[in-house]
Amino acid sequence: MPIGTAVHDRTFALAESLNYREWSGYYAVSAFETHHEHEYNAIRNSAALIDISPLFKYRLTGAGATRLVDRIITRDMRKVSVGQVIYTPWCDERGKVIDDGTVSRLEENTYRWTAADPSLRWFTQNAVGLDVEITDISESVAALAVQGPTSGRLLKTIVAQADIENLKYFRVTKGSIAGVPIGMLFLGGVIPGIITGLMLMMMFAFLFRRRGVVVKGVEPTPFFPALREAFWSLMTPVVLLGAMFSGIATPTSRSSCS
Repeated sequence: MPIGTAVHDRTFALAESLNYREWSGYYAVSAFETHHEHEYNAIRNSAALIDISPLFKYRLTGAGATRLVDRIITRDMRKVSVGQVIYTPWCDERGKVIDDGTVSRLEENTYRWTAADPSLRWFTQNAVGLDVEITDISESVAALAVQGPTSGRLLKTIVAQADIENLKYFRVTKGSIAGVPIGMLFLGGVIPGIITGLMLMMMFAFLFRRRGVVVKGVEPTPFFPALREAFWSLMTPVVLLGAMFSGIATPTSRSSCS
């Protein structure tokens, strides 16, 4: 049976529609009112808050943490600086997308990783032989997304000890709200999100085409069938990109994760 998130009591009082769905074992509001017009206009023209606590969250520490992240994701983690956050998919050994999410480099060998689906088993399997500790912090860390063109202005009025004005795209910082420590991520814009999705799709088309060379006895897949296969494999990440980046395309907007 689903349970409420850390902010369920607050959202329940606002959910006039009682329109809930189950999300990874938690109650999640699908729409606060019986129609979505107000929420849509809020996220496009002002600010909106979304409870994303049901996302799976992991903390990686240890001398081998960077090597593990770099082993799993499709991007070069060695080029990511402390305080930077990236959006990335991760794949199996044949190049098929397993999941996607954000990876924040909090310290030299400390990372916070979010995922839509449970990923602890896959991370652990790939960590064999590495000096790394993987902790599932999903139930101990709540997460909220604040999105919209005025969200940055809103956060500056409630978040203390954080330089929101100078926080750059895809960077992470710390702060507090009413004395409660939080971590904040500033995530991109709608155009970079679309471009990233298209680039991922093309990249995986070539990957699927080449995988026949890796697997003995299998002919390389022609490019356009490979592009179609990559499209369907990446449909979820691309849709998530659009959902994540919609309404936060202006420099004054912020997305926070506590």
